[in-house]
Amino acid sequence: IGKGGSKIQEIRSSAGVDVNLGDRDSAVDGMMKVYLWGDKEVCDKAKKTIMELISEQTEVFEIPKERIGQVIGQGGSKVEDIKRKTGVRVHVGSSKSAVDGMIRVTLRGNKEGCDKA
Repeated sequence: IGKGGSKIQEIRSSAGVDVNLGDRDSAVDGMMKVYLWGDKEVCDKAKKTIMELISEQTEVFEIPKERIGQVIGQGGSKVEDIKRKTGVRVHVGSSKSAVDGMIRVTLRGNKEGCDKA
């Protein structure tokens, strides 16, 4: 759904399709129905986008503060390279957020991309 329905709005506007979610109370095994209205082509595009969103995963790990520069690279070059090669979003915590000398790194994307990153 996204914060404030932002993902649904993005799908509606980019695919040109009406998207409605089923009632949370009627969810079965954590799965909700999603209703799409529009031409078959735009509905297929919206379905693909939704399937990509729900197949994303998040991986979180920690790196020693003194090694974080090796992960980030000069001017963020290594992080940008990881993003470009894998399609994964990368967030590296700030040195101020370090706990016990460790900085949290978060990867978000499909399994293959996260594994590669």
